[in-house]
Amino acid sequence: MMAPGLDQPEMREPQTRDLGDDRYNVEAVERFVRICALFSTERPALSSREIAELIGIPLRTTIKLLATLTERDLLARDGQADCYRLGFGWLRFGAAPRMPIDIRRAAAPIMRALRDQTNETVILAVRIGDMRVNVDYVESRHTLRRVTHRGSETPLHVGAGGRTLLAGLPDDEVAAYLARTKLVNIGYNTPTDPERIWADIHITRAQGYFILTNEISEGGASVSVPLKDYSGETLGTLTVGGPLFRFDDKARQEAVPLLMNAASKFLYDVEHDR
Repeated sequence: MMAPGLDQPEMREPQTRDLGDDRYNVEAVERFVRICALFSTERPALSSREIAELIGIPLRTTIKLLATLTERDLLARDGQADCYRLGFGWLRFGAAPRMPIDIRRAAAPIMRALRDQTNETVILAVRIGDMRVNVDYVESRHTLRRVTHRGSETPLHVGAGGRTLLAGLPDDEVAAYLARTKLVNIGYNTPTDPERIWADIHITRAQGYFILTNEISEGGASVSVPLKDYSGETLGTLTVGGPLFRFDDKARQEAVPLLMNAASKFLYDVEHDR
């Protein structure tokens, strides 16, 4: 005769635990949604204390939620400061309806070819809200080279890639951005004068590319072109960047037709991918 309990199916009481987990999960999801909904064009950045007060939960709990959202790239911290803004992870959701292609996949072989042609770092960036976000890159093989990382972001008026993205917006959207943005020097010599930014936008639109030196960092140079779809909408930018002593005027001018050809190939590949 079998001893009681031996070889018998394990008895569980899942209902209470599962219900509790459901309640917890639903509450956590609700809090995540409420946190992300706090951010807007008018309120692009918030501290953990502000977030806790706005959604009415303890600061300690808020910090744990923010850590999870940051880990998943749905939020991003401004350096080491206690300041959060929407992360580039939202690109996977917000851009999906209007961008049926995978921009990183489409650009990857083109970026590798550009790096091989120039032996400088090539960066793919997109616009997310008021920020230029680097979503992919291929590094130069030189020891001294431009470096970045996925998710690196700067305001749209900063850098060749940022102003190229601005140039792809209608004038009223550019004007609205400049009106709501505090133009401060971010880096070495970034523009703080709206007239200069407008001038750069007009240059970019007229020639189809933009060249910068000594802006985000002293001794740096970059050339950017817009990546457009069949309708003319700017989906992102390609930038080739390197140290000024090597990526000099001659090298930058040689990079321009390479970048223009890369943008044309991107458009061709995108259209034949649809």
